Amino acid sequence: VTNTNSGETFCTIQAAINDAETLSGHTLEVSPGTYNENINIPSGKNGLVINGPNAGLNDANGSRATEASIVAAANAPVITVNSAVTSYTIDGFRLVGADYLNDVNGSIIWASGGATVSNILNNSIELSSSLTGTKRYIWLGPSSSVNSGSPFISGNINHNIFQAAGTGEGFAGITMQQWSQNFNINANKFVGMIGQRNILIYHPTPTVVISNNELFVSD
Repeated sequence: VTNTNSGETFCTIQAAINDAETLSGHTLEVSPGTYNENINIPSGKNGLVINGPNAGLNDANGSRATEASIVAAANAPVITVNSAVTSYTIDGFRLVGADYLNDVNGSIIWASGGATVSNILNNSIELSSSLTGTKRYIWLGPSSSVNSGSPFISGNINHNIFQAAGTGEGFAGITMQQWSQNFNINANKFVGMIGQRNILIYHPTPTVVISNNELFVSD
């Protein structure tokens, strides 16, 4: 893992994030390989851009390069974004969730802030489960629904592949709990999402645009 601003290299993504010389707005480039870790983006690390080998692919059906796979090392989100973080970018990874026991810990990406800009791009997001209960891929906003009004979340969820496998039900793709505006959900592909919703948005405004997504419809 290389911080392209400081020039430092690291063996894990979390070590790169935590380093004192990794500052807000820095870019981390992650090489192909498997990273068994649950990542936390803490407060004070705003605007980090974390790029995998498929950053900038911009085609959910495109041919992917050898992946940087971030695999949950514990029954917790693969990536947790602190509620105080103002913005972040996750671009071009393979993200593999745990076989989550329930919907409390079952989110591959969880950004709980009420005013966070989330840019989630060009990822292959995978979950295999044979357990009952809701399995969430992306959860934006707090743990309970928030009424319309300021603050709001915004950003882009584009060109991702959401893949579900196993006999379990309750796979939920994108859940946005917070008042949202200036948000694009574009050209994503959903495969095998049984029992829940591909996209669920509470309190959207007219500036939330959902377009050109390939949605999975269960029998």
